[in-house]
Amino acid sequence: MIQRIFVFLLIPALLGCATMGGIRRMQQFNRVQKQYQSYMLRSDLEAASGMLAPDGPESNRLDREEMKLIQVTRYDVKETVVSEDKSTVYQLVEIHYYRNDRPVEKIVQDRQEWGFDEETGQWLLKSGFPPLL
Repeated sequence: MIQRIFVFLLIPALLGCATMGGIRRMQQFNRVQKQYQSYMLRSDLEAASGMLAPDGPESNRLDREEMKLIQVTRYDVKETVVSEDKSTVYQLVEIHYYRNDRPVEKIVQDRQEWGFDEETGQWLLKSGFPPLL
């Protein structure tokens, strides 16, 4: 009888821990995403590039000189989808920007994939840098 009561109490406790872990992970994602958005809106693309996953795509990485030319004027998250296990977040973001050497505003839709790295305990942008060319 005592074993049944113990199991009855243990299962909700374990599920509660898993839920709390997911909540903490999503709170951490919100902080990271807001920091990334802040870097982008300040056109601090070098700092924003520090949030890229090291194994992400190389095709749309910008060099330092290119980064200095880009001014972001708007960054709007249009859609967010979270995986069931809360280890991946997909976002659709609309970025308005211009280049100092070509002052015409452009708009790009960036499909972002953020992943939680269990080893480091950090959220990283796995989809790479937005194509701001």
